[in-house]
Amino acid sequence: MNINDIKNALAAKANSMNIEPISLPSKETAPAPQQKEMEEKPAPKSTNKTTSKKASPAKGSRASKSNAIPTDIEDIVSSYLKPGTDYNTIPGCGRKPALLKAGAEKLASIFNYRSTSRILNRIEQFDQLFVLYEVETTIYDKEGAVIAVGLGSCNSKERKYQRSDFAGNLNTILKMAKKRSYVDAILTACHGSGVFTQDIEDIASNVQSLSEAKEA
Repeated sequence: MNINDIKNALAAKANSMNIEPISLPSKETAPAPQQKEMEEKPAPKSTNKTTSKKASPAKGSRASKSNAIPTDIEDIVSSYLKPGTDYNTIPGCGRKPALLKAGAEKLASIFNYRSTSRILNRIEQFDQLFVLYEVETTIYDKEGAVIAVGLGSCNSKERKYQRSDFAGNLNTILKMAKKRSYVDAILTACHGSGVFTQDIEDIASNVQSLSEAKEA
């Protein structure tokens, strides 16, 4: 008997005894073990750490220098004002140099001052070839507070205007009065009277005009 005959005989016997036939397991290939999933490994941390550095200003640039403005007027003069351009020394007219308009404007810029000017008094006698202007200049700080007031005047009888055209000097005389009041106000605002004087260049011009008149 072969295996099939045995199976059939067992099945018939089971049916007669009301027993469910037993199915013999067939040979199956054992399932292949699942390949173990590869665990994702975190990317290795870079050993080259990049550190952010602030860009240093170029050597010799203005940014590399301190932006602090000196508070002493003498230090400000030596640091920011140029002799011959912003102030001038007149030989024989005292030891203090004269603050020029350019220097006064530079001081106003350094301290963030602003100014207004108005004519306080004017005398215009054109038939007598005489004019006089008196000007007031007010200095304000950056908050708008008044910190100084200066006065200046000029007239056509000053020696430097005597030998020139009267009509051509009218505007110059008014501007000179304004300039004198402005320089006076800036000197007061900056407490610069101990370092500078004013109008020495005008005195020098008058002296020169007088010398030229004598020589003529």
